[in-house]
Amino acid sequence: MNRLEPSQLKIDNELLDCTTSNYDFKYVLANNGWIMGGSNPLMDFAAADSKVYFRREVIIWGDCVKLRYGGQPSDCPFLWDHMAEYTKFSATHFHGFRIDNCHGTPIHVAEHLLNVARQVRPNLYVIAELFTGSEDVDNIFVKRLGIDSLVREAMSAPDCRELGRLIHRYGGEPIGSFPQCMKECSIIKEKRARALLTDATHDNEPPLTKRTVWNVLPNMCIVTMASCAIASNRGYDELVPHYIDVVNEERLYAPFKEESNACAHAVSMEDGLLGVRKVLNELHIKMAEENFSEIYVDQVNNDVITITRHSPLTRQSFIMVTNSAFTERSGPYNQIVSPIAVSGEIEEVLLVAYLVLEESDSSSNERRRSLLSTNRVLSNFKRDKNFINGIKEVKVCLQTHLQVNDHNIKMFQSSSFVENGALKTLVYVTPENFIPGSVFIIKTKVSAEAEKALKSLTLPLNKNDLLLNSIKELSLIELNFILFRCAREEEVEESGNSTYYVPNFGSLTYAGLQGFITVLKNIALTNDLGHPLCTNLRQGLWAAGYIINRLSRYKWSKKLGHVVKELLMLLSHIPYFLVPCYFYLLLMQLWDLLLLHAFSLMSVFIQKGDDFTQNLALVSLQMVGSLKSIACRDPSLPPQNDVDLSITMAAGLPHFCVGFMRTWGRDTFISLRGLLLLTGRYAEARSLIIGFAGTIRHGLIPNLLDSSRNSRYNCRDAVWFWLQAIQEYCKLSNEGENFLKAKIHRLYPSDDIKKYRKQDRYIFSGNEYANIELHDLIHYVLQEHARGIHFEEWGAGVNLDSNMLKEGFKIDISLNSETGLIQGGNAFNCGTWMDKMGEESIINSHCLNSNVYTDYQLRPNICIAMVVAPELFVRNHAIACLENMESVLLGHYGMKTLDPEDWAYRGDYNNDNDTYDPSVAKGANYHQGPEWIWTLGYFLRALLIFHSGKSETTSKVLRILQAHRWAIKASDWLFH
Repeated sequence: MNRLEPSQLKIDNELLDCTTSNYDFKYVLANNGWIMGGSNPLMDFAAADSKVYFRREVIIWGDCVKLRYGGQPSDCPFLWDHMAEYTKFSATHFHGFRIDNCHGTPIHVAEHLLNVARQVRPNLYVIAELFTGSEDVDNIFVKRLGIDSLVREAMSAPDCRELGRLIHRYGGEPIGSFPQCMKECSIIKEKRARALLTDATHDNEPPLTKRTVWNVLPNMCIVTMASCAIASNRGYDELVPHYIDVVNEERLYAPFKEESNACAHAVSMEDGLLGVRKVLNELHIKMAEENFSEIYVDQVNNDVITITRHSPLTRQSFIMVTNSAFTERSGPYNQIVSPIAVSGEIEEVLLVAYLVLEESDSSSNERRRSLLSTNRVLSNFKRDKNFINGIKEVKVCLQTHLQVNDHNIKMFQSSSFVENGALKTLVYVTPENFIPGSVFIIKTKVSAEAEKALKSLTLPLNKNDLLLNSIKELSLIELNFILFRCAREEEVEESGNSTYYVPNFGSLTYAGLQGFITVLKNIALTNDLGHPLCTNLRQGLWAAGYIINRLSRYKWSKKLGHVVKELLMLLSHIPYFLVPCYFYLLLMQLWDLLLLHAFSLMSVFIQKGDDFTQNLALVSLQMVGSLKSIACRDPSLPPQNDVDLSITMAAGLPHFCVGFMRTWGRDTFISLRGLLLLTGRYAEARSLIIGFAGTIRHGLIPNLLDSSRNSRYNCRDAVWFWLQAIQEYCKLSNEGENFLKAKIHRLYPSDDIKKYRKQDRYIFSGNEYANIELHDLIHYVLQEHARGIHFEEWGAGVNLDSNMLKEGFKIDISLNSETGLIQGGNAFNCGTWMDKMGEESIINSHCLNSNVYTDYQLRPNICIAMVVAPELFVRNHAIACLENMESVLLGHYGMKTLDPEDWAYRGDYNNDNDTYDPSVAKGANYHQGPEWIWTLGYFLRALLIFHSGKSETTSKVLRILQAHRWAIKASDWLFH
């Protein structure tokens, strides 16, 4: 610490009698040390404003002095310059630094000195002893100082389980990890700092004083198996049973016998653990050089642990099994260990080792156990006066590089067998020979069959001609089945089958491949091998069987199913722990090829679009499909020969996708431009337009189609979205205005209910059905609106709608001759999108008495008119209106359906609300504030129309859509 002036000591006289004038304050020093808990490791506790010394919070080291550097070199130039020269000198002679008590070193000082050192040695290896109590704070030190490894101590583990956790935590990637090359991208996140794992450090108590004498060998072997830097000290290897004081110890280690200055006390590789250390170090280097980068730790019981190091390149493994013996047990000496399953076959027994006393009878395990008493060994130890010495009587019985059938191997036996096409080996530990302190390491390899399967699994699928040809034959409607279909669709269409169920996770979102892909992509991004789906895949090939069976159901999918079966069945031949990553590899490639094919069948706009555009296009595959149970027209009704009327569009997943709730006229034609026309799916768009055209009655298309059986004609705006879709189709498709000549087979040529007979549907009883060209049908629709539309829905009553009151079945639509606008509806039905159907329990005076003010409420509907008929608007007025909507109605994802300042605004929608509040009960506030996403599309299109040619408008639109880009990637319903 710098010299303190008396004036700087702002302490009460009771604490320090400053009247002792004979103190020379230039010699006042403070010991260095550390602070236990609660302190901020980023603060310099020797700074002028620190009080930790005066509060006696520092646990001091009596052999060193704390230096006060200040905040910058100018605060103490001599000290900074002196330490910089010392650092340069050290960097000249050493390849690496160990920063002791790094958390007690001012971080700005360490940063400066390491920068000086790296000027001399750019590749300086820096390790640090860092105990901040927080990984986040650790990472601050690591990043600012460029620390390569943090010292982690195996001796800090209180038991075998905790030691296994340390190895798993710092010892490498989990076995069977998803390789980086398999991932489209990786989440950028902070990683745990790399470790330098020590079996014992130089300045702590040796293991013999904290554990048992038997534990020293297992502890060493366990640390060796970690896939990180490891370290030890010579005292550990020579079984020194006492603390070595690195400051006060004056003795040296004895020389080795091979050295020129060898003496009577010289040590050899047969002493202590030196011989086995050499073998283990060679193994650790080999595993690092040959990329045995993956690890699996299995805590068999309280004492027995197995650690596997695996190479993702060669698929070879080193497996260590040890009886750790943390404590001396008074119970049974011989432990029964369940057979250890090994994927593949044992190639070599690398090491078999255990501890014995030099004079013991190695054939008597019980005698050996009694002799290897830690207290007995320690009591017999005598400290040499001249050299640091260890326990000489404890020896390692070591065998290396044995064949598995060698009769000298007493510790275990093994047998191999084939299970479900994969070769496996069981290792049976011999209890009477697997004594405390025992360890063996085996090297395994996959079978020839597994190696062949792995080679086939790594072949790119885009070179598989059989697969490519089977994919080319698929239509977009067929891809809806292969990729998607939610649970309700699958259950209705496939006789009770549903999406794949994963124990401890739940059912997947889709029955198609997307259901697996969504989950697997998230797993791969985070390498979450503990996910229940990975567990399910390791336990059996049920997921593969589900996919194969599903693709084999239909004639058109069997060709693809056969190729996929051959690929997925390769998984049965590989080690079980590799199944998740190769299952993912196969499905990802297959999924990519199917998507490429899907986009090739769409418009150039989609094919050349960015990922967000293509994500939106995939919604077209999600929503549009052919279901046997619900079609655009029931097969028993007269067909429309030139279109496929089996195609329908789901109004939403999962609640509006089956039965009479699947196909809504309004929703279909609001979505038709984006899902079918811009994607180039003109045939499907044409089918839906004509399919609904054939059901027109009273000048309206159905709100609920229900396969044209019990259609509902209770909305007045659906037909206008249908008309707009026709106009869009004529503009965008090659058929153009010739489409207006398309023949429409009308199911309801008359609006007179008396001309129809009712069974489960209304069937025309006349002589023939009407055939009319589309343009004449359009004229009929407009003419009916001009005349006025007044009727009661056919079949009105509880059988048609149990929630609707009698007045709700009455449809009244008329033309306002002064404005030219269509008007009508009542409080009891939902004639337009902005209406919410009333129920008897929520009707009150507010919804019965309409006021003209409601025509002036700020809502997003006006954007629809701006887009379809911009010529009706004065440009400056339209721009002002859009600016107002942006500031008031624009939400995070959609447009609020009502001005939040309006008295009727209720922003939170809950259809399950069963309270007595009429403004929200039964979801009455459906369009009284909650955001709707589809209206945002019209708002953005209106911006581009009335701000055409302005680059800042395009930037604004892209900025608004940024939230949707992230939302669609995070959604379980679509992840591309």
